[in-house]
Amino acid sequence: MQLTTVAQITESRPLFREVGAMMTVKAATERMGISDSLVYELCACGSLRHVRIGRPGSRGCIRITDADIDAFLASQKVGGESPARAPPRQPKKVFKHVVIPK
Repeated sequence: MQLTTVAQITESRPLFREVGAMMTVKAATERMGISDSLVYELCACGSLRHVRIGRPGSRGCIRITDADIDAFLASQKVGGESPARAPPRQPKKVFKHVVIPK
């Protein structure tokens, strides 16, 4: 049995070269350090670009490229400077229908 390298695949398939190597959800979770369910949720809501491979109407499988992960992570960055003042406090929620026994 002869193993095929990624270089051989990219040479023989121009579309693969254009898209880049794709990874499974499990590999993506390991790369980003988050849970499987969070990756599925990010894909479902459209925050994380992905490719769904399978028949129409079937669940199929999700594949994600390195470039898509890099773009997602870049979009999630927040400023590193401390704010000039503390953020406003959220008012406490009052539940009138809940009675806490004493």
